[in-house]
Amino acid sequence: QADNISTEGVEVRKLSGVLPELAPLGTCLLKLDAQGSEMFIVAGAGKAIDSFAAVQIELSVQTVYDGEHSYVESLDMLRKLGFIPVAMLPVSRDRRGRLIEFDCFMERNK
Repeated sequence: QADNISTEGVEVRKLSGVLPELAPLGTCLLKLDAQGSEMFIVAGAGKAIDSFAAVQIELSVQTVYDGEHSYVESLDMLRKLGFIPVAMLPVSRDRRGRLIEFDCFMERNK
């Protein structure tokens, strides 16, 4: 478990509000690493999620952040939004070698 050594203030905006500024030319990749808030971002994206052809998201097998969704819940939510996993890569392991987090790359299921 990581120790909290400082706090930073950040501006929080909905994905649907910033997407027109960031990707005016069409579909793109959504890369999320938001310290356990990834699925709250996805849930709040609304119709903006339809603009993404793929998602790369960091998911926890072992709980890392208070209130985070389990990786099973997250994969199910993304599947219901039309994405399927194409790659899962380890990010971190505990001292016994067990998986803590992994990056999951998902594509739109067309």
